[in-house]
Amino acid sequence: PLRDQLRAAIDRVLDSGHFILGPEVEAFERELAGYIGAAHGVGVANGTEAITIALRAMGVGPGDEVVVPSFTFYASVEAMWLMLQQDTPEDFVIATGKTHTVRECVEVAFDEAGLGDWERYVELDPRFIRPAEVDLLIGDPTKAREQLGWEPRTTFEQLIRLMTQADLALLAP
Repeated sequence: PLRDQLRAAIDRVLDSGHFILGPEVEAFERELAGYIGAAHGVGVANGTEAITIALRAMGVGPGDEVVVPSFTFYASVEAMWLMLQQDTPEDFVIATGKTHTVRECVEVAFDEAGLGDWERYVELDPRFIRPAEVDLLIGDPTKAREQLGWEPRTTFEQLIRLMTQADLALLAP
């Protein structure tokens, strides 16, 4: 069963100590490349990294693919700091209370980068959409707001634009 395969893969990673990169990721990248018929596959941690790779390449053309996960998360350092100031450790949900799609993220990032229509560069492949994804994933930040006084200060769009600007600055000569 899949559970046994997943546990075996997790055990291999734990036993090897290769938590970043390593043979499991190399195998995944080879299998991904073979599956999609590409010369190379690159495993990334999130959609932002996938967008960064696409922006760095800037030479993405017809037939090229950028594969991104269907869910991306960002956390607030301020909220973490506020949690550490509490006398008793507790669990808090750090979220905006709003939901966004990877598509929205890509639209904003490509707009900020001045690339125009992102669909010229990214192909959505239904083979890589998570079949067991929840219909609506949204965090309730009520407890963080009430107990920590925390509220998000940056909108989703502002955050994506800031991240894109930072990535573009890294690419500047």
